[in-house]
Amino acid sequence: KYDDIFNSIPTLQSYLFINRKTFMWDSLRQVGINLEFWWDHQLFFGVTCFAAIFFLLRYSVKKIVEKELFPKIYWGLGIAALVTFFLYVRFEEFSFYNLLFNVPGFNAVRALHRIINVQLIFLGLFVAISFHVLFKTLKIKWPVFIVVFLFVVADNFIYDSGHVRFSKLEAK
Repeated sequence: KYDDIFNSIPTLQSYLFINRKTFMWDSLRQVGINLEFWWDHQLFFGVTCFAAIFFLLRYSVKKIVEKELFPKIYWGLGIAALVTFFLYVRFEEFSFYNLLFNVPGFNAVRALHRIINVQLIFLGLFVAISFHVLFKTLKIKWPVFIVVFLFVVADNFIYDSGHVRFSKLEAK
């Protein structure tokens, strides 16, 4: 039933909810703790991806305003990413996933984490395209590359939270 998976459908809040102690974003650890099935909503993918998306949006608008040709593949990727995002996000009590859930065979995809992995492909492409456009337009690339690299490392740095780990043999 759709009601069984409704609370695991991500909200906008889910994309700002992080599950581990990080160097830069520790304040986001409590953002979605109020959500039912909160452990399914820890989908923060870092500011690098947000920055890449906004950079591409700005770049796209600039190209449109300047009436320059914008590659059709970028349009296709952008539209596919938006459609995928809106199909698998919940706004309060409404989600387009309800429509998909009624398509034969789709209700078998009960674990929306698998669909989130598709969104990660788009995010990776957006970051790669953003870096490509950024470095293509810069005259001095190395200093910017070093700054961007250090920011990406800091953006994704996670502190070891003291989890206890056992080998399979010890766990028996």
